[in-house]
Amino acid sequence: MSQIIEYEAYRNRTYIFRSRSAAGNLLADMLSSDPVVGSDALLLAIPMGGVPAAMPTHRRLGCPMDLIITRKIQIPGNTEAGFGAMTSEEDIFLNKALMSRLNLTDRQIESQLAEVREQLSDRNRRLRMDRPFPDLKG
Repeated sequence: MSQIIEYEAYRNRTYIFRSRSAAGNLLADMLSSDPVVGSDALLLAIPMGGVPAAMPTHRRLGCPMDLIITRKIQIPGNTEAGFGAMTSEEDIFLNKALMSRLNLTDRQIESQLAEVREQLSDRNRRLRMDRPFPDLKG
């Protein structure tokens, strides 16, 4: 059973933590007192920025850590914005309302998906050494 832990004082704020490491220490504090976090816990971090935040938690809890590789599916001609995301397992999440407003063609969509698949494959090879993703069932 999962639960959401929220500090209301952090709502609607920016620059909450002095560093990613500080955020990771707070996460470790929160999780170290949680009885659900046991020996079968697995910490998943998103490269690159998520790893520095995950490291204090990994060290303090002693749980295994792995990377979850995802990429945004970029809007053609705009490297900063995306209309969806894809995981290395090729789970695809699309913002269909945005896609409709952008009038993206099937060809544009397929081209962006192919590019992201290639990027994910490369990152999985470089960062995870092509290891299969852990089974998260249960």
